[in-house]
Amino acid sequence: MMDIPQQAWFLRVTTGPAEGVLVPLGPGQTVLGRTVQPGDIDLRDDSISRRHAVVTVSRTDLSISDAGSTNGTFVNGRRARGRVVLSHGDRITIGETELVTEGTLAPDGGSTRRVTAEDVAAAVQPSLLTILFTDLVESTKMAHALGDDTAVRILGVHDELVRRSVAANGGREVKHTGDGIMAAFPSAAGGVQAAVDIMRGIAEHNAGVDEPELLIRIGLNAGEPLASGGDLYGLAVSLAARLCDAADPSTILASEAVRVLCLGKGKQFEDCGQRTFKGIETPVGICRVLWHDTEGNSGVV
Repeated sequence: MMDIPQQAWFLRVTTGPAEGVLVPLGPGQTVLGRTVQPGDIDLRDDSISRRHAVVTVSRTDLSISDAGSTNGTFVNGRRARGRVVLSHGDRITIGETELVTEGTLAPDGGSTRRVTAEDVAAAVQPSLLTILFTDLVESTKMAHALGDDTAVRILGVHDELVRRSVAANGGREVKHTGDGIMAAFPSAAGGVQAAVDIMRGIAEHNAGVDEPELLIRIGLNAGEPLASGGDLYGLAVSLAARLCDAADPSTILASEAVRVLCLGKGKQFEDCGQRTFKGIETPVGICRVLWHDTEGNSGVV
């Protein structure tokens, strides 16, 4: 175990859609709600306002105030009116979500609370990650047309190709989504190259078999997701999934953030303008990753 400096504060979600998430609080203000702005905490709770409450960490204390929500913010069962100073162990209730404050000092101001190293690792948000989603095109229709055995075999080919490409480019599989795989990369260039390798591997597979083609789509986005229990959440993840859903078969769609992070790294993109996505307030710049040998000057994107 290890001691955490006195200024460290956390919010642990104990009830609600984001149950189990441990949120580190940095200096200044943090918005709790259903927001998608950088630095805000999206609690994924439809019963709360988009900007429900504001938590403030100052030099002297931790406090919370309601942000004009429709159903209020409650601290230890009492409605918060104005700024409420918080202590270790206080319960915050907003909508169907309950959070508990965890600080480094005991409620009586005594000795430093002991926090496990695992807690700290779970609390720290990942650094900038590139999120990749794959999706097997029309998997349900394929299962009906070809039968479950063939569909499972084709999905297995997809899984093997994706996992091999993810590992070869420094990524890790986050989870299997049923019709695809979600993966994360510390490098945008690694994520893009993995997507290209996946598409090229599938094209090679399709050229060598007589059964129906394996068709997938891929979405890529870069950002700072929240981590909990080995999974990733937040805007960075949501946008990557939206881009995957929007991609045509055999297409890789990436956000402008991914393209910018790949500047000077030999990756090639085709600008597709801006697009609005459900749950994201501002238009997002998107582009297509060029992966065919004939699409780039050298064939290496």
